[in-house]
Amino acid sequence: MIGLVLCGGKSIRMGTDKGLLENNNGTWVSSSAHKLAALNIPVYVSVNKDQYLHYQTLFKCHQLVEDSAMLDFGGPLRGILSTHLLHPKSSIFVLACDLQSIDVTVLHYLTQQFRIHTHSDAIVFNNESEIEPLCGIYSSKALATILNDYKHGHLQKFSMKYVLDRISTTALTLPTEWTPYFKNYNFKSDITS
Repeated sequence: MIGLVLCGGKSIRMGTDKGLLENNNGTWVSSSAHKLAALNIPVYVSVNKDQYLHYQTLFKCHQLVEDSAMLDFGGPLRGILSTHLLHPKSSIFVLACDLQSIDVTVLHYLTQQFRIHTHSDAIVFNNESEIEPLCGIYSSKALATILNDYKHGHLQKFSMKYVLDRISTTALTLPTEWTPYFKNYNFKSDITS
């Protein structure tokens, strides 16, 4: 298994690159990468071509995964499949860089559940009837299937929720006390509130 911090979005609502925002532990991307590294897995960072040079100052080149030109769509799925193309035999633990409140306990729990639910292609949380696709684990087998579907024109949408409906997904009920860990930071006002 490898870890992947998703930073390749346009951060339009925030007005600035979320991954480069700073907190007490450094940048958001560094904080997220550190949490995934606590699982003792290699960690990579998904970036778009415009971000590459900025992120090169924070990570080694081999840790940066630029969106693949052969994938003609946007969104988190592009970053995940770009990473799958480079590491086709690895399951990927995906973590969005804007899930800044996530606790390492949650990541350890998901890893444990992924090992238990061996029949599952993906494991994520269900948060009050909403799937949390950007903190979850995707099997290499499922990613190969999704990539193949894309190559053959069988993907009608590229949203993560659509993809999760197409594979065998285990959606764990998010414990109430863990709900704050999934606070999304999309606007500058979210940081101060």
